[in-house]
Amino acid sequence: MSVSEELEREEPVSNLSMKGTQVPATRSIALWMVTAALLSGCSMLRSSTERRLDEARVAEELRLATIRSSSPVWVSIPDGTFQMGSTSFDSDERPVHSVTLDAFEMSATEVTVAQYRLCVDAGECNVPDSCDHGEPNFTMSDREYHPINCVSWSDASTFAAWAGGRLPTEAEWEYAARGGQSFTYAGSNTATDVGWIGDNSGSRTHEVGGLSANGFGIYDMTGNVWEWVSDWHDSDYYSSSPSSNPENTSNASIRGVRSGSWNNGASFTR
Repeated sequence: MSVSEELEREEPVSNLSMKGTQVPATRSIALWMVTAALLSGCSMLRSSTERRLDEARVAEELRLATIRSSSPVWVSIPDGTFQMGSTSFDSDERPVHSVTLDAFEMSATEVTVAQYRLCVDAGECNVPDSCDHGEPNFTMSDREYHPINCVSWSDASTFAAWAGGRLPTEAEWEYAARGGQSFTYAGSNTATDVGWIGDNSGSRTHEVGGLSANGFGIYDMTGNVWEWVSDWHDSDYYSSSPSSNPENTSNASIRGVRSGSWNNGASFTR
């Protein structure tokens, strides 16, 4: 599940020589210029490479800090209007319609086992004890930074409130997943670039943030585990939903889920 909330210069070489022979002054000047240019070029190349390495190092440190954070790391999502839905997939994704949303914040990753465990330890959240598919990550010692799974909508909602947020509406979820881009999946037109699905998961969940983030800097909105939204699911809701900050609060038989999971095909993971 994801949760949201409102909201050195080189010194010139003076005595150049070539194979022990004194180089004429004119050639010395020309060679110095070429050599200096080469040295400067190499120095600039090294600096550029070092900067790229530093940027990559910082980005990786930030990613790891996000994954291992004991509480959700919030990403600011700007207000805006987008076209919600699709004409290419399931009927309950139609019609495509314009939706305008206020600004809000979304957790950068799915809620981890480690984060959820703190809520359990505080006496606020229930221990996940069974799954329709697979086993609860909560019971496995090597999955602290995998997403929490096997939680009910009520469990997810309770954790979100305890963490200072709430579950996103379906519209907020889709807007955040799109990341201000026009890809089929959350950050790419290739599902396996951004999500753990049936084709690449090895039949299990994976540590959050292990693949590329989308345009807003949010991870795993394609695959890994299904994510609860606040709405009740109604296959006809898109036909009558309001254009501004929609949320289906009318009781139905099931709550909405998005993202797909580690055992789904790509078409489910949008």
